Amino acid sequence: MKIIVLSENTCRRDTETASAPGSPLPAFSGAETEHGLSLWIETKHHAVIFDTGASDLMIRNAARAGIDLSQADTVILSHGHYDHGGGLGYLLRHNSHARILIQKNALESFYSLHEKPVYIGLPQDLRLPPRAELLTEDLRLDDELYLMSGIKKETPAPEFGHPLMIKTAAGLIRDDFRHEQCLLVSENGLEVLFSGCAHNGIVNIMRHSRKLFNRDPDIVVSGFHLKQKTAPSDKDSAVITGIAEELMKFRSRYYTCHCTGIHQYEIMKKILGDRLHYLHAGDKLELQ
Repeated sequence: MKIIVLSENTCRRDTETASAPGSPLPAFSGAETEHGLSLWIETKHHAVIFDTGASDLMIRNAARAGIDLSQADTVILSHGHYDHGGGLGYLLRHNSHARILIQKNALESFYSLHEKPVYIGLPQDLRLPPRAELLTEDLRLDDELYLMSGIKKETPAPEFGHPLMIKTAAGLIRDDFRHEQCLLVSENGLEVLFSGCAHNGIVNIMRHSRKLFNRDPDIVVSGFHLKQKTAPSDKDSAVITGIAEELMKFRSRYYTCHCTGIHQYEIMKKILGDRLHYLHAGDKLELQ
């Protein structure tokens, strides 16, 4: 299995090397960055695009990587925010056949509360083609791919940054993230779990996956939605530490990115050690 990061907030520093076992490697040079996420996933039977970033940046970075986006057979949006689905309209110009899988609730109107509400949903001019499938539950595509939704919140998901809302007829209400879905890829006995932002809480997602499949994923690729504009307070650091300690209870190795935050990553890294790595735009993982 090969995973290449086409869109992410950061790029690898020139001085950064793969010093630890399992560290990501550079896939291509000159990667551009944005507040967004897009992953290219190659398996024995599939070429999957998991999220499309915020813009057409994934198109440009795919060209740098020598990836032909027209060869993708499956496109998955992890949830209904622009930084994960903003590039879909651009992708449709390059790919006319891939199966597009989105939770139906991802088409609702989503906002972030700043001084005033800011729209953060999918592009309002996005026109989905007939091949797009609006899902309302889990979906097994085949022996390799499984889409998991309906995450049960056994513990409250961490709330960092601005409150995230849904626009309803009655006004703005808290987003319950019913529109979030995760991808489980199985290949050669290896189980890899992909989540975009883990808005339902990465610990809840891990527990849900364990109950569903009666095992822990070997690898987890996910943003953890812990990023803030300022360094974490002592209280927030304690929450982040608690999350890392819970993740230690699973047998998985973690690759995080996008909405986790560098300060937050460094706090978790002290606890998880070589079981946690950061993925940048232009990085790759080759898993066997």
